[in-house]
Amino acid sequence: MRAVADEKPKKLPPKSKVVAPTSKVAPAPDKSSRAEAEGDDKPKKLPPKSKVDKGGAGPKGRRPATTKISRADSAPDASSRYTPPTPHFDEMPSPMWVPILMFTMFGLGMLVIFLNYVSLLPGATSNWYLLVGLALILGGIITATQFR
Repeated sequence: MRAVADEKPKKLPPKSKVVAPTSKVAPAPDKSSRAEAEGDDKPKKLPPKSKVDKGGAGPKGRRPATTKISRADSAPDASSRYTPPTPHFDEMPSPMWVPILMFTMFGLGMLVIFLNYVSLLPGATSNWYLLVGLALILGGIITATQFR
């Protein structure tokens, strides 16, 4: 490392200068004079494009500067008077008959299944009594979903 640091940098030879020729060269004709010489009837410049917003994305996907989105503009004006909230039927408590019906169906369903099990129902033990008991319990479950 030390040997590299002690070395002196090499000098580069000087750059040679390019001398421009002294003879005069005619300038190249520009495009407009060539078009006139050839007889083309093309206009020199196209008219500028109109700046009509067609609804597409602008440059780099940004919104146009004229579009303003404001949440405050869309809010209704505040009233100076208090307006109580209107009651919603979904939030009101259930009528008294809903829990009564629910517990009655649960109780009758269990009672029918129990009485069928102990053979105290007329007609001996039957699967129809079990189905009636299960239907009553299912009715109680469905009523419970309506309880608020």
